[in-house]
Amino acid sequence: MNILVKVVRSGFLRHSGSTIRLLPPEVILGSANFSSKSSKPPNNESLAAAAAAKKPKTAPKITLIAQDQSVQVVNLDEAQRISKRRDLKLVKIIDLDLKTQRPVYKLMTSAEYLNEDLKRREEKKRSKAEATIKGDKLLTLSARITEHDLTSKIQNVVKWLRKSYEVRIVVSGDGDKSKQESVAIRIEHSTKEAGKIVQKRFRDNDLRFQIIPASGADKEQEQPAEAPTKAKTSSSPSENLNQSIRAFHTDARLLA
Repeated sequence: MNILVKVVRSGFLRHSGSTIRLLPPEVILGSANFSSKSSKPPNNESLAAAAAAKKPKTAPKITLIAQDQSVQVVNLDEAQRISKRRDLKLVKIIDLDLKTQRPVYKLMTSAEYLNEDLKRREEKKRSKAEATIKGDKLLTLSARITEHDLTSKIQNVVKWLRKSYEVRIVVSGDGDKSKQESVAIRIEHSTKEAGKIVQKRFRDNDLRFQIIPASGADKEQEQPAEAPTKAKTSSSPSENLNQSIRAFHTDARLLA
């Protein structure tokens, strides 16, 4: 027992004429503690985090509308593969359907996509114009209106449009649509600088349409002052020759 204590304290052991060095007790105890800590099993949170990191992310589910208007629910990756296989464009038409809580996509040809893009642009322009509209005015005309009265009414329409009012016009008739169309064309031609006609249609023997103010039509735009015109320079060979001859005679008189 005493021999063992001496060995542990000194850190050396003599055996058969050779000396063997032993590790100090604190190093042995520290290694034992380290090995015991490293062998501690991971907790549940670590296992869950590792499982989540290894789990592959799946594409979100969407509602897909085919060209024949059939509807199916697929993930986004599958919809992209379908569009590529059929050589179609995958276009998102609704960001989030409130009923299904899924975005809505549609398969379109290139021509359909261009038409849809044009519609969206027109709708955007109209929404922008309607955002600045102060109100609306209603004007009822007869297809038999005289030229003088029509001119006076058109002047009022232009004033309303320049003040950012939308004008709703009803052209009543006696069944002769050509006269109603003639009045509408005259109004459209006279107000094209201040507004734009939209939603023209016949209803109950009346021709109805709206004129929305053009962008910036509520402000009277001053005509910019004309810039001073530069002297016209001649580029004709004959004129250049005449100028050279005149310059030659002038120089000759000065030298004489």
